[in-house]
Amino acid sequence: MSDLLQTQELAYAPLFEGVNLTFKEGDRVALTGESGSGKTTFLKLLNGLLDPSAGLVLFKARDLARHNPGAQRASLFFLNQESPLFTHTINDELDYIFQLERFRHLGPKSAEEKQIILNLCLLGFGQNQGTENFSGGEKQRLCL
Repeated sequence: MSDLLQTQELAYAPLFEGVNLTFKEGDRVALTGESGSGKTTFLKLLNGLLDPSAGLVLFKARDLARHNPGAQRASLFFLNQESPLFTHTINDELDYIFQLERFRHLGPKSAEEKQIILNLCLLGFGQNQGTENFSGGEKQRLCL
């Protein structure tokens, strides 16, 4: 598999420096650390939302700083710590997501397909479950 995302001597002073990582297509990565250790900052650097103090972020071998960031970001997904839900039920939320331009090509989903999605997200709820009392983690899993 080809390199999808790579960092070369990435730095964001004073949080970290000299970070060299390579993510290949299909990789699943967990970024963990204490509060304030730079996890969100690092993700913003990878997505081109922040400029590094040194080093490079390459997406499909292209330097994010030198190319149209909008075109690059269309292929990247960043879920912020705050996970906004716009509707009242899981079913409504899934309908909303599949109407977005980015996912419209996937078409509407049947009730069975939606339940599969919920099971994959480790949400043991029915589709008519309200989202107003979801924990932060449950909201993030649904957003993902």
